[in-house]
Amino acid sequence: MNIKLSNIDRAALRLLALKEQEAQVKAAREKAEQELLALVDKRDEGTVRADTDMHKIAVRYAMTRSVDADTLAKVAPQIPEAIGKRLLRWKPELVTSEVRYIEANEPEIYAIVAQAMTVKPSKPSITIEAIESIAKAA
Repeated sequence: MNIKLSNIDRAALRLLALKEQEAQVKAAREKAEQELLALVDKRDEGTVRADTDMHKIAVRYAMTRSVDADTLAKVAPQIPEAIGKRLLRWKPELVTSEVRYIEANEPEIYAIVAQAMTVKPSKPSITIEAIESIAKAA
């Protein structure tokens, strides 16, 4: 069976093939990183240098720390205020569904909030799903 591919089908197939290549390259890079890490000193945090005649290599080790807001709310009264102010940053975060609601239904409030917002387009997300009968025929 000879299927004529549309331009969009060709573009979709190319994107799928490149995503597969990207996944393979990413796996190979991650394996190479693990091989290099096995050859240098390890520490919990800080930078380890491993210079050779050909390369200057720096490996930075770090710990990712986060805070549980509900638990913090419970223990916050036990933290001295001066230390709490140095220890934690309070970052405002928009609730997108509410922003959309006030934009559509409360234009006066939206106009006020919009003064403090930065809005820019994000990268489009593409999902490609093969249709079984056509995918098998190709």
